[in-house]
Amino acid sequence: MEALTRLRLMTVKFSLLLTALLAGAAFPFSKVIAHGLALGGAASVLAFWIVALRIQKLASANPGAVQLTTLGWSLMRFALYATALTRAYYLDRVSMHGFLAAAAGLFVVNAVLLFLALTGLDMKGDKDMKGDKCMKGGKG
Repeated sequence: MEALTRLRLMTVKFSLLLTALLAGAAFPFSKVIAHGLALGGAASVLAFWIVALRIQKLASANPGAVQLTTLGWSLMRFALYATALTRAYYLDRVSMHGFLAAAAGLFVVNAVLLFLALTGLDMKGDKDMKGDKCMKGGKG
């Protein structure tokens, strides 16, 4: 459970940072694109946070309740995405730059998860603990 908590916190921190950097970089060029990126990134982070918190509670749930619960979370996540995309659509109806930027912002969490998987930054604490256990146990 500690590893899942660490993954959740690192993903949210990096995702918020990446969203802010992308929106900040886009702001001088287009306020609509910056706003769309911020909307999509925020919706993505919020949806990830809700789902990640609930996954920890699934460990103690009975199998019958898991299906119904995950369906509800999926619907909530899709509602968040739809709200962000709808709001972004009304930013710029003609060229749809806000909508496309929000759609790109929805992938911020996925990019961060891929980054963490490739670098292993979220597992750094586990490696340190394994090394300590090996040294204390005498086996290495």
